[in-house]
Amino acid sequence: MLRLKIGQMNSLMTKAKAPKYKNVKVTLDGLNFDSKAEAARYVELKQMQAGGLISGLQCQETFALAIDGALICKYRADFSYTDGAGQRVVEDVKGVRTQVYLLKKKLMKILLGIAVQEITKGGRRARKP
Repeated sequence: MLRLKIGQMNSLMTKAKAPKYKNVKVTLDGLNFDSKAEAARYVELKQMQAGGLISGLQCQETFALAIDGALICKYRADFSYTDGAGQRVVEDVKGVRTQVYLLKKKLMKILLGIAVQEITKGGRRARKP
């Protein structure tokens, strides 16, 4: 018979880990969002698309960031769409601007010519750094 001490038993049990940035994951329309703010922005964009203000709404579009054919990394945008003027817009809903995010945002601009629009809580565009 196997005997375990309480400390050993606790280490074998899996605990639900709290999110690092206190976000609450949300499922809406069968899509998973990393935060309530991201889900709220999705609802806004969906309404804008239904009203004909934007088109081609995509969630979690992935962009390959490569130099001379060598993949550096990938960037996954929260949303991308075409605005009323026919311009492609890439958005990211941000609560915390990590160093990795800031680097990928710069690479998007330099390598692909895409300026990622940051959306803060409440759907407001973040000011430029």
